[in-house]
Amino acid sequence: MQPAALGLELKERWCKKLLQGEKKLELRRYAIPEEFLDQPVYLLSTPDGHEGQSTLPPETMPAAHPGVSIAGTVTFSGQVVYSSYEQWLGDVALHCVDPDTPYSWQPGITKEMFGWQIASVQSAAAPQPVPAMRRVLSSWFKVLEVQGAEQPLQ
Repeated sequence: MQPAALGLELKERWCKKLLQGEKKLELRRYAIPEEFLDQPVYLLSTPDGHEGQSTLPPETMPAAHPGVSIAGTVTFSGQVVYSSYEQWLGDVALHCVDPDTPYSWQPGITKEMFGWQIASVQSAAAPQPVPAMRRVLSSWFKVLEVQGAEQPLQ
């Protein structure tokens, strides 16, 4: 698995769908920053439950933090902007978010959503412990440099 400078928090079931190729778009309520495109990103798998809430620390996450592991990497190449419920609903097979979940378009409330286009994924041979990381935006973390680290994650 390639080393990465960023990590993205996802619930375990979404990581699995993404790594198995079932999920072609990662659905979010905000645009992916351009500087996060076209580079490998660690998939930070957290247990299902606590829907719509992060289970990770609000700022800095120490190395080998419990309750999270690296499931693989993903590279995003761009995004689709959804400006209507009908448009969003037409891509359910690509983003895998059913209309009756907390992650879905909320008619009368949602104004737009974003489907981050998945260019490639790579599974880890086995779940890997996370390096020390710092939250930089919503579910995004930046890997902190670790002194003496000479080998990339497997």
